[in-house]
Amino acid sequence: MLDLRLDDHVGLVAVFDGHGGAECANLCAGQLGSVLRSMPAWQQGDLPGALTEAFLELDHQLVKCGRAPCCSGTTGTVALLQGPRLVVAGVGDSK
Repeated sequence: MLDLRLDDHVGLVAVFDGHGGAECANLCAGQLGSVLRSMPAWQQGDLPGALTEAFLELDHQLVKCGRAPCCSGTTGTVALLQGPRLVVAGVGDSK
């Protein structure tokens, strides 16, 4: 589980469940915050779009670094809290 403050206005809580172990889940948890902040949608204040972009980028990074074949993937549930606004997204069969 990942719990951190992305900036002064946005909090993040995420749970990743690796399919065949913790390798991919740990990699995604460790990269999610920085990847989110680097997404174009984040810069525009589009939190749902930033989550979509971040999930796709993390998937791309797993394939690019060659870890995708050796780790079997991960599901994830992520929540962003910005003032009274809560945005929740999931990837895989995580609910």
